[in-house]
Amino acid sequence: MGTEREEPAKLKLSDFLRESLDCTGIFWEAGPSRNEPPDYYLTVRGVKYAVEMTSTPTVVAPPRGNPIQIEAYRDAMRKLAEEATKRSTEEGSLRGYYVIHTYRPIPDFRSQRERLLTNILSYVRETTDPNSAKRKAIERRGLGATTVEKIKPEPCLIEHTHSMSAREPTIATTTCELLRTVLKSKTKKLNSGSVTEPRILVVANTYPFAEVPHYEATRELLELSSFAEVFVLLGTHTVRLTAAGPLSIRTTPQAHNATAGSE
Repeated sequence: MGTEREEPAKLKLSDFLRESLDCTGIFWEAGPSRNEPPDYYLTVRGVKYAVEMTSTPTVVAPPRGNPIQIEAYRDAMRKLAEEATKRSTEEGSLRGYYVIHTYRPIPDFRSQRERLLTNILSYVRETTDPNSAKRKAIERRGLGATTVEKIKPEPCLIEHTHSMSAREPTIATTTCELLRTVLKSKTKKLNSGSVTEPRILVVANTYPFAEVPHYEATRELLELSSFAEVFVLLGTHTVRLTAAGPLSIRTTPQAHNATAGSE
């Protein structure tokens, strides 16, 4: 994950433990080294846990087209909205606040960009006068669509956002597979070491289309038994996947370890 992201993650998890689980005696220690597990040790209520911190993989393979680098895709959509704002302002058609809604990554975005821009500018010209206008699809494939919508008369701006439902199958499946990859990798890493403490996995979400319900749905789909607790950090939310984990109770937990017993 990188130290610069781990420190905020530690603070966020500590706040969640105190505020949501009424935990006390929270104390962090560095792990043995950057090359040996765990990343950190966390003591809560006098019990020491081995903590692995990571983030979800940043490459997503869409149903068709080339793999998508999430950060690059997010940046590309932001730049598309900025260019649409600039072009429509210059031609005098931008008189309101517009939002581009993305329901899933667009396969082969680079080859589709000019067409998307043309469709956005056309919609802006068509909706110059009304204060708001009905959402319109500017790209549609399968169950998802990319749309643009005039929300209100001010400010004069076009922005991009992610709008999706936990029922959208591609997003739900991708979220589950990203987390499955992390669980497999971290379980293998911990099993290769001499970790005897109960394990906690902290995962920072980097998939911009995932929402809390997508991660909550993975509880019934993934094998979490290698960890005493699993937390996903998602924007301002902390999603706890192990609802019956040892941090729910005040008694001393047994070590939840795939290779060793309690300490």
